[in-house]
Amino acid sequence: MADASGFEGNWSRINVFLPINTAQERLAAARAIRVVSHLYGGATHSTIRPHTFVGYWWDGEAGRWVRDEQCWLTADAPYPIGREELAEDVELIKLEVLDLYDRVGSPQQVVWIMVYQEWRAS
Repeated sequence: MADASGFEGNWSRINVFLPINTAQERLAAARAIRVVSHLYGGATHSTIRPHTFVGYWWDGEAGRWVRDEQCWLTADAPYPIGREELAEDVELIKLEVLDLYDRVGSPQQVVWIMVYQEWRAS
């Protein structure tokens, strides 16, 4: 086990949750994976088909919970939390994901992206 001086905190992990309920959404998710992979030279994701994760969200208009099949996409950004480059990348990913889903006819109201400081043991 590395001691505290062996940890580096100069990276951030970006997690994006991509809906994959329909063929169109699976296509948008595959394209989003490609975009993020090219941005960082690689990424990791759960399977698209069959889905691995299921989420739920509240539809206030219908008054019910909606089941949502999800693909989890994660990538490591070479910036610590607080760097402007990281904020710009996350905004770019958000806009790209919204555009990809809109283009396949499945516009999204929200893109769930979580970013946190990554600590690597060296």
